[in-house]
Amino acid sequence: MAQIFPHKYRDPDQGFVLNEPAVYKLHFGKKYFIWKGKTLKGSVEQNFTDIYKLYLRSLVPADHLFFPIVSYIRKARVLAAEVEVIIQTTDPKQLLQAEADALNTGRDDENCLNAVFEPHIPKWLAEALEQFKPAVKPGPAKKKKAPASNKAITDTFTPIDDITPVKSSVKSPVVAKTGPGKLSKLAEAFAKMGK
Repeated sequence: MAQIFPHKYRDPDQGFVLNEPAVYKLHFGKKYFIWKGKTLKGSVEQNFTDIYKLYLRSLVPADHLFFPIVSYIRKARVLAAEVEVIIQTTDPKQLLQAEADALNTGRDDENCLNAVFEPHIPKWLAEALEQFKPAVKPGPAKKKKAPASNKAITDTFTPIDDITPVKSSVKSPVVAKTGPGKLSKLAEAFAKMGK
């Protein structure tokens, strides 16, 4: 079994469901980190395993998500952590809103160790949110009006001869099929249609 940072749950009498989604705070002494997970237990254990692995490394990249946590743990010599559940729900909208509210509150709090204050939408949550999109009512598609004449098309048409050629290593399939010089004839035919 992988080693994990020592931790316990705050208010264990609340009756958490360890295999349901949750937004929670990881408390390291007086500072905390806000996160959400598909399952409370799995997410908490994964975060504490990752934090412990980074804690054991001599160098942690400064742009790493857990850099502020590991730096604080080393500086304050934190030996254990606590998990505080903010909300536990299977409703993805409530989960996302609770995380956004917690991050907005943490933005102004010097004890918040989050480096990013925008809610992250992982694949599992995006899939759950897709299910809640309103269904499109079936019905006849709206028909587009046809232009009164071909003049509307040729007014915005730029003959190919007027375009400055750009060198490219990729051959256009149109040029490959028609050959050089035939595109200008095609442009002339479109121009005559507009007259």
